[in-house]
Parts: sequence; C-alpha cells; structure tokens
Amino acid sequence: MNAEPTNPDNGNHQTPQRIVNIKSEWLSYISETATSINDLNPNDQYRIGLTQMMHYQQLTGRQLFHMTLTYKPFKNYTYAPDIVNKFFINFYVKSFLPVLLQTRNIHTTYKKSIQPICLSFIDEHEMTPVSTDIGTEFPLRLHHHAILAVHPDTMQRFTPLIGTNTLQRLAQINASKYNYKLMTSDIRECDAQRLLYASKCYSKYPDYLQFPNTFKRNHCSHKRQRK
Repeated sequence: MNAEPTNPDNGNHQTPQRIVNIKSEWLSYISETATSINDLNPNDQYRIGLTQMMHYQQLTGRQLFHMTLTYKPFKNYTYAPDIVNKFFINFYVKSFLPVLLQTRNIHTTYKKSIQPICLSFIDEHEMTPVSTDIGTEFPLRLHHHAILAVHPDTMQRFTPLIGTNTLQRLAQINASKYNYKLMTSDIRECDAQRLLYASKCYSKYPDYLQFPNTFKRNHCSHKRQRK
C-alpha cells in the first residue's frame, strides 16, 4: 500500500489508547491482513521500528517534515543507487546543513544536537517516457524521500525552506558544486507514518542514509535485515 499518509497529528501528549491506535494505523498502512507486527516480514518490521523512532522524536518536541529531492538526468545514463546517495550526502552535508546551522562547522557536539534527525530513502520514479536522439526510452530514475525531525532551535531558519523548489533558491544563493545535480525539491510537514511511504522501496534499496551519523537508533526495536 503506497498511498501517501495524511497530514500530521502534532499533539505531544497522547493517551495510551491513542498510541495503540497510531500503531494500528501503521500496521494497516503496510498490510491489510496483518493483525500484529509479528505478522510482517522482517523488512516491514524494521520500517515500523523506524516509524516508532521518529514518532518518539515528535513527542519530545521536534517537528517532522517530508523532504523529496530529484536529480537532473545525464543524457540516457541511469544513476546507480550509490551515486544517487552521494548526490544527497553532498547536498545535505555541504550545502543544506551549513545554511540551516549558519556554519560549515556542523560537527561540533552542540551543532549535532540541533541538527535535524534525518532518515533518507531511495525511491523510483514512475516509468515516464523520455524522448532522446535515438527514440523514446523509459529510464529508471532514482530520487530520495527523507523524513526530518527538526529541532525547535532551528525552526526559524528552517521555515523559509518549506514548500516546493525552495532549495533551488537556496542553491542559487549558496552556489557550489554540491548543488548542481538538484532538479526539484519539496518540503512539507508530516507525521511519523509518512516514513512508511518514504521507505516503500526499502526492501530493494536497504542502504538508507542517516544524519547525524552518530545518532543512535535507541528507539528502533527491530533489527535490520540485510540481503
């Protein structure tokens, strides 16, 4: 089930019954037949664990956002997943975070503590026909869906980045070689369930990105399954 979840429930004080209902909604989003998380395959159990982790971040005062990035094609070349991940890493670490944190020294203990907690997953575009010199082709174009848990101390600087193609304007202001592959962007507020949409290709592309890289997955109770 890949329909996008609805917009967020930002209440930081939730009753035990509401928490049970939320987890039931996550389960229903992934499977129409599963009655408990143990009915899911290991990859989907892990996705539920990541969703629970981001829900916890929301309850502790961070705001969740869904960021989508697409990249400029190069002729009829199909980018491999590791190349696309490099695009994201370079843009996020060397352009996005320095603007958000107002410094390139983003690795201090304090700056790491107020960085967005970011989980970024590879996804596939629908097979849209592309006209080339040799005819019509159907390239497999990869892009990223990222879920960001934004710290309250950075919300004032983050707010102008919310919307469609705002990062292109940021890239023009902060011109660098790390921005040139960015084609489109979209940032919108979400709830934790959006991670299930963002990670819908997780079983095919399990090497998702995590920032800051020292962040511990203390709230993910399901071990990652590798191929």
